[in-house]
Amino acid sequence: MDRDYHSDNFLGAMPAGIHPLAVHEVESLLAMPAVVEAAARHMGREFDPDRYLAELRATVNEAQRHAIVIRRWKARIEPHLTGLVASTGERNASLETLIAEMPTLFDMNQWEFSPQQFLGEEKALVEAAVETGTAEEFLAVVPGKQCAPVAARELGMDLDTYAGLIVHGLDSDGEGDLNDLQADLGRALQAGLPARSEQAAGVAPESP
Repeated sequence: MDRDYHSDNFLGAMPAGIHPLAVHEVESLLAMPAVVEAAARHMGREFDPDRYLAELRATVNEAQRHAIVIRRWKARIEPHLTGLVASTGERNASLETLIAEMPTLFDMNQWEFSPQQFLGEEKALVEAAVETGTAEEFLAVVPGKQCAPVAARELGMDLDTYAGLIVHGLDSDGEGDLNDLQADLGRALQAGLPARSEQAAGVAPESP
């Protein structure tokens, strides 16, 4: 499943058989530096990971960074708020009693979670990932749909051509130099995907 805007705690609680990607979404796999480097090696092109990461960072402006923080915060807090609302249905109380208790129920000082703390933590996480994080940390929080075109441009391609190369490389049956590309891509994607044997068996791999 895509990581999307979910927190590590939420993703870590997924049931057996569900393996969250290490990156934000499936398109992000195309932007992983190791994948781009494998394609560059196949094409005989130089690849500068530091320059590439700088180009990825440049795709995120202040407004988007703010939006990412808010979306992560909403994804994190919504289950807690849903739990508060659901708790009213678990009580055998009259509607009049529930109406009277609403101010207490929605008094943040009485909650076991802190919306302010959640927002501060997500702000710090996103800012660190975007400004100084590794490529892996960046790709875990920033949508891959804006990162994959950067990877394609790095190789002098449009996105469709680049994606086609990766898919063809992964599907290769040992066709000449595609055999090396397939091996390189397999190694490059190990950090973001479950092992093929685990996928086939429906077993969740251990967290990296």
